[in-house]
Amino acid sequence: MASAPPNHFSLAEWMAFVRHTLNPELEASLRHHLEHDQCPQCQATVAQLKEAYAAARALEAFNPPASTLARAQSLFQPAPNAAWWSFPARVAEALADAWPTPALAAGWRHVEAEPAQIYRAGSLLFRLKKDVTTNGGLVVLGTLAEEKLETRPIADCPMYAVSGKRVLAETRTNRFGEFLMEFPPAGRLRLVAVLPEATERIEIDLDARPHPGSA
Repeated sequence: MASAPPNHFSLAEWMAFVRHTLNPELEASLRHHLEHDQCPQCQATVAQLKEAYAAARALEAFNPPASTLARAQSLFQPAPNAAWWSFPARVAEALADAWPTPALAAGWRHVEAEPAQIYRAGSLLFRLKKDVTTNGGLVVLGTLAEEKLETRPIADCPMYAVSGKRVLAETRTNRFGEFLMEFPPAGRLRLVAVLPEATERIEIDLDARPHPGSA
């Protein structure tokens, strides 16, 4: 593969670009890279970030009326807080090959533009891009899919960033199985996925190294 051009930008910078939190000079540089250089890798990253960020904002903004909450509480018993902690954990394996095969990539968007770390837990596949923010935290842009006859994105799956037993951030996958998370510096960082009707939680050690010979 050809090496990235000198003005290639990081995931953290593109996330700030999508959020409109960059200083004007740097934002102009990133916009020029998108519109003038037409870098396919960065265009794909920005498209995925916009989708995932919009889904995260929509989840944060959802505030049902009090009457709706009251009716729901009258119909259902509240679930135990973070009941998924009691589920047995399955640890996803970091694969050595960061580029999935064409068959695995068929159900994912933008996969051809940029390599990323692939994790597997049974038939579940996670594709993660990670970057360190200016305050030393971590930003993760990911996709969750299930490998059967074809790769199928998994939508509306709760995702948690945890350190030990502490939840640092949470979100849900969008309709493409994509998610975006940002959380502060911490040790023993893991991502946790809890699928609907799950009897186990899937954990990804964010410090794990690929296993030699994995595919």
